[in-house]
Order: sequence, then structure tokens, then C-alpha cells
Amino acid sequence: MTAPYRALVVGAGRMGAGRDHAHPYDIYDHASAYRQLPDRVELVGFVDRVLGRAEWAAKKFGVAFAGDNLEAALRMCRPDVVSICTPPSDRTEIM
Repeated sequence: MTAPYRALVVGAGRMGAGRDHAHPYDIYDHASAYRQLPDRVELVGFVDRVLGRAEWAAKKFGVAFAGDNLEAALRMCRPDVVSICTPPSDRTEIM
């Protein structure tokens, strides 16, 4: 069965994908939280202005899409849910 919602994470750093942050919890970042809900959410990709971070996160979470262009990601991944996990100063432009 396919999960009813497709999720895209924008920002593959600490809050988006747990990068460079050791934590004692299974659920700390957005991607890990989505992974705890496989019957409800399918994690479909990561977008980050630094492509290498998006690629790292995609590999860590086993998803096919990693990109540095949000518009392309929205077209290709067709998400139902978008988590914007960037510094506050970037969020207005992204939204």
C-alpha cells in the first residue's frame, strides 16, 4: 500500500535531515519523523541550496530525489507536504 501523503524536505541540514547533529532520539528531524509514519507519509526527496547536502540526505534516507532547485523538485516529486527546514531568514522567499 502506498502512503497517502508524499513529503518533500527543503533544507537538508540539522532540522531537515539530522546533519551534523548527534541526538539520542529516533525522531529529531523532519525526515526521521516522516520515516516513523510509513503508512501515512512517503518521504520523496530533499532540496538544499547546496546540492551535496541534499544528496547526502537522500542517500541517508534512501530516497531517489536530491536537488538544489525547489521548482524542479515540486514538479518532479509532486509532494502533498513540504517541510521548510531552513534558517528563518530564508523562509519567506521559499514560501
